[in-house]
Amino acid sequence: MAVKQNGINHTGKNLKITVVALLVLIVAGTLVRSYNIDGSLFGFHKYRQFDTAAVARNFYEGDMNIFYPQVDWRGNSLGYAETEFQIYTYLVAALYHVFGPYEWVGRALNILFYSLSAVILFCFSRRLFDDTVALLSVFFYSFVPLTIYFNRSFQPDTLIALCSFAGIYLFWNWTERDRRLYLLLSAVSISIAVLIKPPSLYVGLPILYLCYRKFKWNCFRNVELWIFAAIIFLPALLWYRHSLHLWEEHGNTFGILGVHTLLGYWPLSDPKWLSLFKHLSMRLLFEIATPAGLIFLVVGFFRKNPRRNELMLWWTVAFVIYIFLVPVGHRGHDYYQLPIVFVTSSYMAYGVKILLDNKKLPRVIIIALCLGVMIFGVWKFNAMMSMEEQDFNQLAFGKQVNRLTEEDARIIFIAPRPHSRYIPELYRHRTAEGERLYVDPVDFYLSHRKGWSLDEVQATPEFVETLRQRGAQYVATSYPEIFTRQRELKAALDSRYTLIDINSGWAIYQMNIK
Repeated sequence: MAVKQNGINHTGKNLKITVVALLVLIVAGTLVRSYNIDGSLFGFHKYRQFDTAAVARNFYEGDMNIFYPQVDWRGNSLGYAETEFQIYTYLVAALYHVFGPYEWVGRALNILFYSLSAVILFCFSRRLFDDTVALLSVFFYSFVPLTIYFNRSFQPDTLIALCSFAGIYLFWNWTERDRRLYLLLSAVSISIAVLIKPPSLYVGLPILYLCYRKFKWNCFRNVELWIFAAIIFLPALLWYRHSLHLWEEHGNTFGILGVHTLLGYWPLSDPKWLSLFKHLSMRLLFEIATPAGLIFLVVGFFRKNPRRNELMLWWTVAFVIYIFLVPVGHRGHDYYQLPIVFVTSSYMAYGVKILLDNKKLPRVIIIALCLGVMIFGVWKFNAMMSMEEQDFNQLAFGKQVNRLTEEDARIIFIAPRPHSRYIPELYRHRTAEGERLYVDPVDFYLSHRKGWSLDEVQATPEFVETLRQRGAQYVATSYPEIFTRQRELKAALDSRYTLIDINSGWAIYQMNIK
């Protein structure tokens, strides 16, 4: 029996084959992302992952109050921090109560979000194109480097991508099927995305396109749409008002409102725009499309959609505007581009379909290029996961600090300043006395301790002693090469405190006055 969907006749047998192929792709994508799932959090963007994992662990060990997320680099404060809404870390903490506090839990949750995203992408591309393009879209989404890595990293960006994508797709369904459940689910999905990352409001442009396509200018008279907007905006406004209060009272921030944020905008004459273009071009080539898949993306993008639905085009325009409004974040963080991979994967899949139908390239070359995307994706993923010598040293250092110090000990960790100049968003802890301190979450998380984070410039003998008087009990570093540059600090530590462990990889002092 033939079933007609999207204007195309499908036999029950063909539909079954399509579903099986989709499941095979998702299982394959899941297996790739599950590689070394119980490994450490080192790798690309390790600081973001350690910070996220620390918040989840603090929820688990605390009272599970989602409105009061805590960080480890808290000094002698309670650690409550101004952050994005912590729904991802809260879900991870809840799962910790079932499976235990293991990093693989956070990764597994993101892999689940990947699977859900892949199903929605299949449905999305199938409605815009056909079964072949839909399956190819899932294939590319599953195997380009950016998604392989960040779909299993310990951070909330896979959830953001899922919610923003689901919100657009569900809203599209509502405009065509007029079921209020779709509208409600769309509003909730986009609201979650905006709560986690406020610039996710860029999805408003494709939403406006769908509104105009359905209602023309009467969309502004639609009461349901105003309720839809309220569901999206009000929770975010309430949360970030509360979150800012946490910064003002406790002095810890993720750099959203509390300090100079990543939302910085450069003047048009600033040469950093050229740097941004270079960064994004390299990511498009090596992380989003891959060299093997770039031709598919170009062909698919410049061929008009056969169903005369320009949703993907307006989505792309919205994302370009998002980049323009948040250039600092997009230059420094490639996971900011994760949501656009839904669109690029669909364009790539459509490009393959065009080349196959028009026979512009031999089939064997097209297949080889598709396999090239997968092989390159897995290779790049492995490179992004690689650990450096210092990473192994910090793993051992964290275990040693945990072994030598008391569970409730307050520790000063000293690290090199990562840049030659002061960068405000890296100094995210404000003491009660007003000092602004550098933040490095790695040693805190690995040692399971709390305390102060100093860069080597801040770590003067006088300030270290001041922090001892405020409650610090140990001072330690996994970068002993600092002492070759800060000889005065080394001499002060040796003369004032008790050295309990030192080697080529670290130094640990107990701050009991000799």
